[in-house]
Amino acid sequence: MNDPFPLSSALLLDLFDEPISFRRAYVELTGSVTAALYLSVACELSAALPDDSDGWLHLSIEQWCKETMLTRAQLASARKVLTDINVLWERRVGAPPRLETKVNAEVLMILLDSQAKRRYDPIPYHPDHGYMRPEEIEAIEALERGRSLPLF
Repeated sequence: MNDPFPLSSALLLDLFDEPISFRRAYVELTGSVTAALYLSVACELSAALPDDSDGWLHLSIEQWCKETMLTRAQLASARKVLTDINVLWERRVGAPPRLETKVNAEVLMILLDSQAKRRYDPIPYHPDHGYMRPEEIEAIEALERGRSLPLF
């Protein structure tokens, strides 16, 4: 039996190449998928640095493009978003000058903590149903009164 869609070795290598992923919380934090992707990759690369490093990432623009699959313009836009909220520091060093970046982990954690508290704290306590968000309590009470809820 002939396979109508034969998978070549090259296609399989492309399909199962290392995925590029990013943290959902970074999208909400930055308001930008590209900034979230850049920040996720920067955090991952920073975590892989030796313990005695200074935290600065020494990647060229071409290396960033390869790591993130973003274009130069998308990288510049993402970096602007991140530097504007002070979670990314930049500096130019050397001759000719090259761009280095560093994740400001302290500010990042403060912003993420604040974002999480807005989302999850405080979750109200309902005497009949325990800890639930207001919209969840409203939905349960509507069901208890026999009203149907719209499907999402």
